[in-house]
Amino acid sequence: GTVGGGVVMNAGAHRQNFSQTVRSVELVEADGTARTLPVSDINWSYRCSGIDRAIVTAATFEFKPADPEVLERDIQRYETTGSMPVRVLRVLKQMHGAQAAERPSLIA
Repeated sequence: GTVGGGVVMNAGAHRQNFSQTVRSVELVEADGTARTLPVSDINWSYRCSGIDRAIVTAATFEFKPADPEVLERDIQRYETTGSMPVRVLRVLKQMHGAQAAERPSLIA
């Protein structure tokens, strides 16, 4: 998948979707006009952004920091159940590892 496709279809999982984290979208319209849309100009709905006849070329996101203890529990649950793709687990572990220097109890 791509970021553009995720934006256009308002992709999501686990009770979250792109509309909750996207702050702006850069796109090229069918006539070749490039522009930036603030989140307030996007007509989000379930699995839809309302962006038609345009190509999303970039998006700006804003994420909230997660509680390291919650991350640790999630990683352990995903490893145990095998419900998370391996590449996603690697990213979570890398993010988790950045916090491990500050909190040695987080090192797996």
